[in-house]
Amino acid sequence: MEETAKDVPSRCDRATLSEPRRYGTLRPMTARTFQAFEGRQVSVALRNGSRIDDCQLVSAGGVRTGTLWLFSNGLDVFVSAAQVLDVWEAPATGRAA
Repeated sequence: MEETAKDVPSRCDRATLSEPRRYGTLRPMTARTFQAFEGRQVSVALRNGSRIDDCQLVSAGGVRTGTLWLFSNGLDVFVSAAQVLDVWEAPATGRAA
């Protein structure tokens, strides 16, 4: 049987766990999801509608803290994991040599 594009999850689908569920609610992001992005350049969508783009996810903390440590525009930013709707790897930007 031949696989179609519909059968194969996209990279984005595999990277996040915030797929829509019943009644328009979102599945909560898990600590494991966040930890997969530690040390990477990411973008973060927050519940209040704002985004933090092209920041580094320094630490996803642990289950105890419930806080993400981001580094954005030269500042440390701490965000409650409960306020995060989605996180994805930021696109690589080319730099002049």
